[in-house]
Amino acid sequence: MTANATPIRRVVAARSEKIRSPRWNGGISHSGQETPLECAQDRAWCPFAQLAHELRSVRACCSFAGFWRQDGRHPVANIGGLSTSCGRNPVVIFHANHSWLMNSQRPGVIVTGSSGLLGQPACRSLAEAGYEVFALDQVSLPESLKGNPHVRDLECDLTDDQNLRRALAEVRSGCEGKLASIIHLAAYYDFSGEDSELYQKVTIEGTDRLLNALSDFDLEQFVFSSTMLVHKPCEVGQHISEEDPLEGKWPYPQSKIETERLIRDDHPDVRSVLLRVSGVYTEDGVQPTLVQQIKRIYEKDFQSHFFPGDPRTGQSFVHVEDVVDAIVRTVERRHDIGAKTPILIGEPEPPSYEQLQDEIGCLIHREAWSTIYVPKPVAKAGAAVTDAVSGGEAFIKPFMVSMADDHYALDVSRAEKLLGWRPKHQLLDTLPTIIKRLQDDPKAWYQKNGME
Repeated sequence: MTANATPIRRVVAARSEKIRSPRWNGGISHSGQETPLECAQDRAWCPFAQLAHELRSVRACCSFAGFWRQDGRHPVANIGGLSTSCGRNPVVIFHANHSWLMNSQRPGVIVTGSSGLLGQPACRSLAEAGYEVFALDQVSLPESLKGNPHVRDLECDLTDDQNLRRALAEVRSGCEGKLASIIHLAAYYDFSGEDSELYQKVTIEGTDRLLNALSDFDLEQFVFSSTMLVHKPCEVGQHISEEDPLEGKWPYPQSKIETERLIRDDHPDVRSVLLRVSGVYTEDGVQPTLVQQIKRIYEKDFQSHFFPGDPRTGQSFVHVEDVVDAIVRTVERRHDIGAKTPILIGEPEPPSYEQLQDEIGCLIHREAWSTIYVPKPVAKAGAAVTDAVSGGEAFIKPFMVSMADDHYALDVSRAEKLLGWRPKHQLLDTLPTIIKRLQDDPKAWYQKNGME
């Protein structure tokens, strides 16, 4: 017996009287105890995949090592075997601590940033789509996902070589070093507009470290979660495509541009896809500029009536379910999407700032919300004073004023062509639900949106 076959658990299959329809009755031996097991097979020769399917009731954490004759001399079939004889009393041996038996037919997918807004539903949807998901994050998954047998929660810090390699060693043991895709969502994000060394350490160097550590995996695809904000904004009436110029105006999109470059140029052999996602919202709100605009109008803040830009401009949003749908489609079409392919993901026609103002005002106060233009120098000065008085806690920062006119309408024809994807949700259709949840429980709504 090979050295790596210990520690083991054995499932002993007793010989059936009916050779064409053998029935096995046995159990899993662990610490001297037998766990009852029953499984049936209607052929004398049993394909390995079929046997694995019929043993799905075995919920022990184990991985398949091989079929061994009762005399222990040699295996009937090893890990790569396709079939085995149902002869007299074969012994099925499993490695402890893994669930390879149940999941051997499921392609492996890593999701980094798995506890985040996109990470949790992405893990759930990928598992439902038939993948074995390895969830990597510094924060543990919620209990609802921990109970999923096809989502493995692994603690991982992308800034720490040793920690990352330890996590990937666990991944390797669960997928035999083969991965269908990596959904790389982990990144640093700060809406203050201030630069931070964490953009370099987490987003840029963390991605590089991850790709280097994966160099000896059989990896079919690497999906990087970027942002539409890497693009230069367009004029009202125009739409941004993936081939349009890049222009990061503040540290967050700048870090995404640099990471995209790193993936393309420093890891050219990786089959990479760059999903440039617009502002993500849910039925609770979440997208920062959106929920802050709602908050100002809900509280009747005098600043809610002033805007230092063209009120006809707007920025694309996208519902979290639509983003997750795009992610799953990207994985499923991994063999058809070329390397280094950027894809814009968002609602093509954004509501204008003025349109949002009026809609939010009507939903909350039953009246259109008046919006008055303020010159940018005045607005910048006011934002600076407000931020200083609040001790740096004000949401509106002076750097935001210069971007008030930025318009992001998206051409999503590439997503439609390569992924068969178009958004099923529209922000204006979801807005009444967002507002109702605010009105039903303001405290909970503020907490969910990080404002308390």
